[in-house]
Amino acid sequence: MAVEELHAIIQRCQSLQEDDFREEDFNLFQIAGQKCLDEGYTAEVLEEIQDPENKIIFRSMGWNLVKPVVRCFRCQQKDSEKSKECLQIIDAMVQLCKPKELLLGLLEQIEESRGEIGRA
Repeated sequence: MAVEELHAIIQRCQSLQEDDFREEDFNLFQIAGQKCLDEGYTAEVLEEIQDPENKIIFRSMGWNLVKPVVRCFRCQQKDSEKSKECLQIIDAMVQLCKPKELLLGLLEQIEESRGEIGRA
C-alpha cells in the first residue's frame, strides 16, 4: 500500500513542472515516502530516487525524506541490505536534492541525535 501511494504521487508529479508542485504534493510525498521507509521498503524508495524520470521530483521534495531515511538507517543492523540501501538513498539525495534544504534536514537530525545522547 505504501509503495503504491508513493508511486502514485510520483507519477502524478511527473506530469508537472517544478514550479507547479503544491504544498499538498510535498505533504503526500513525505507521508508516502516515510510510510515506505517505516515499513521497510527501502529498495523501492531507492528505485524511485534512481529513476531519471523522477529527478526533478526528488530535487524539490527529496529533502523531506532525510528524517525517515536517517531513522530507518539507525534502526538497521550494520552492513545489512537495508542499511546499505539507506546509505544509497542518502547518497542519491546528496546528488539530487537542493543543497540548502538537504543540509538543514541533516543538521536537524544531528541536533536531535545530540539531544537523545544528552538525555541518555
